[in-house]
Amino acid sequence: MPCCTPIPRLLAACVYGCALLPVLAQSDTLWMSNGDMIVGELKEMTRGVMVVETDYSDSDLKLEWSKVRKVRTSSQYLVSFVSEENRTARLYSPDTGVVWVVEDDTLRTTADQIVYLKSVKNDFWSRASLGFDLGYNFTKAGNLQQFSLRSFVGYETDHWNGSATFDRVTSTQDDVADIQRTSVTAGIRRVLPHNWFAGVSASFLSNTEQKLDLRSSVQPGVGKYLARTNSLYLFVTLGAAFTNEVYTTEDPDRQSVEGLAAVEFNLFDAGDLSLYLASKAYPSFTEEGRWRMDHSLDAKYDLPYDIYIRAGFTLNYDNRPVAGASETDYVFQTAVGWSL
Repeated sequence: MPCCTPIPRLLAACVYGCALLPVLAQSDTLWMSNGDMIVGELKEMTRGVMVVETDYSDSDLKLEWSKVRKVRTSSQYLVSFVSEENRTARLYSPDTGVVWVVEDDTLRTTADQIVYLKSVKNDFWSRASLGFDLGYNFTKAGNLQQFSLRSFVGYETDHWNGSATFDRVTSTQDDVADIQRTSVTAGIRRVLPHNWFAGVSASFLSNTEQKLDLRSSVQPGVGKYLARTNSLYLFVTLGAAFTNEVYTTEDPDRQSVEGLAAVEFNLFDAGDLSLYLASKAYPSFTEEGRWRMDHSLDAKYDLPYDIYIRAGFTLNYDNRPVAGASETDYVFQTAVGWSL
């Protein structure tokens, strides 16, 4: 009988091992530069920071991607590179500092060439992003009330990405005309090789300062990333704008064809602080001597639980507005928001 005692133990070990295999197969493993090995679910990596869910932590771990020596994942990710096209794949490191992106074909690269990871499944929400922020001020004198709302939604695939934003600011006060500014944008882009992209966007603007009931514009264009790393993005866009303007005054509507030159800069490797700057110029082809510019600057500070605080400045300039309207309209906003 003693010679048979190892058999139940062996069977128990086999049963335990079989039960453990699915768990291990579903785990992602990270070897860090300090020698630690992290086993869990790598949810995403953006702006140089990974979000990892583990069984032994109450909250998700946030780790620096630059400190990863090796990685092996069982999950599928949408992967963005410094210079390659996006692809959906698993990650595997046969050696320190080397990453194989495993798909139908295998791409050999290094960790510093990967600028974005997002775990993807066969559902809509795994590829979507959204967020909104709110601001409100009230002053007893004159019953002054100011309200701001800003929101965004995005969706990304291997080769396409789309986004939309909504921004509204209103101000009411006794014996003073209401002030409002509403901006809506939407766009879609096709990712091309060698950091190029092509797309089309649409923008809609209404504001009382420039007596705009509605300015609508459709803007096709092509662009290129000049810099795309784990700390910043910088890209330029060239294209055209087909614009229609309707005013709150008796002035006739305007239709114009304009050029488009834009630059966007996003700095996000500054701890929890990120900075976004965008500038667009619209020289008119159909109205000689007329040109417009749109500028925006945002500073955002991340707080726990996906909450953030934001300060933003937006300016619209038109060197030939309608009679009685201002050449510039600008707004400064501070708000608290949440993002997914």
